[in-house]
Amino acid sequence: MPSRHLPQTFDAFVTTKLWRGSSHVGLHIVHNVVSSVLGGDIVAKSVEGGGPTFRVGLPLTATSLLAPPS
Repeated sequence: MPSRHLPQTFDAFVTTKLWRGSSHVGLHIVHNVVSSVLGGDIVAKSVEGGGPTFRVGLPLTATSLLAPPS
């Protein structure tokens, strides 16, 4: 993955391969779950000519899952 694509890695519907049968929302959903639901963070890195790697950091407790229903 070229480093110029990293800023859009987690944006919905962004692709460099149009018309190949995917909606391109998978990483957007992962980012939302990790950051909003679990209270963590996810970072993408890439080396030219290689695939991306992702670092996911999660807190010991996911506070949004512990909140009682209102």
